[in-house]
Amino acid sequence: MTYDPARGKRIREAISRGKFRKVHALAAELNVSVAAVSRWQNGGHTSLESACALARLLDVSLDWLLLGRGAIDGHKNSTISATELLAVGVHLIAGCWKK
Repeated sequence: MTYDPARGKRIREAISRGKFRKVHALAAELNVSVAAVSRWQNGGHTSLESACALARLLDVSLDWLLLGRGAIDGHKNSTISATELLAVGVHLIAGCWKK
């Protein structure tokens, strides 16, 4: 992902809210260098794999972390919209849903 200072700010916020107070500990848990975490915090390049691991570890929404969409804890919303429910129902009725 390209340079994005707003993403860096969100990453700093997520880290500050998380259980990791030391960047060294976070880097070790993610199996990356401290320099990589520092680069992310400054809006530098991150791989999708690293972003997913970071979001999972810090328990934040990946959508929020990468794109600034939704809420930081948006991933915890387990409700399903009426449109999504209808789509699932149509697939079940049509016999298209695979287990």
